[in-house]
Amino acid sequence: MPGALPHVTRSIDGEDVARAAARSGRVEVLRWFLELSDRRGATDKWHVMDWTASRGHLEATQWLWANRAEVCTSLAVIGAARNGRLEMLQWLEQNVPVDDCVWERAISHAARYGHLQVVQWLYPKQSDRRSSELRLALSFAARRGHEDVVHWLHSQRTLPSHVCSGIYR
Repeated sequence: MPGALPHVTRSIDGEDVARAAARSGRVEVLRWFLELSDRRGATDKWHVMDWTASRGHLEATQWLWANRAEVCTSLAVIGAARNGRLEMLQWLEQNVPVDDCVWERAISHAARYGHLQVVQWLYPKQSDRRSSELRLALSFAARRGHEDVVHWLHSQRTLPSHVCSGIYR
């Protein structure tokens, strides 16, 4: 995008442009903007990879990982779980170092938004099957009316039966 309004990017906040480019998931837009930022000496403090991962833009996330000195924070995993992006979570697990506690926290975010497949995939990553994070996941799913998630978590004997006694009434 060599002639694509460079004067506009000078007059607006770089982080806003970076966020918009990342959210678009379009590699060519990201590449153009980040190369422009590099030429201007802008430092990359925008966590662009968090945004592409959260939105499930696998190709853009892979490009950032392979071609830039990009890192992602726990926000990438939490955002991907919250948005039900299972393929992204699987890729992050295989390619990006992520602390175990982040995987454990992600399950409550997936449950809150009713992403059963993501909850099922994250469940084996829970170090304590009766953890407060699983209780939180069950609570969020119940409050939001995600019965499939509630029933599945309960079927895993996630919590003592007295905690779930009202579920099937």
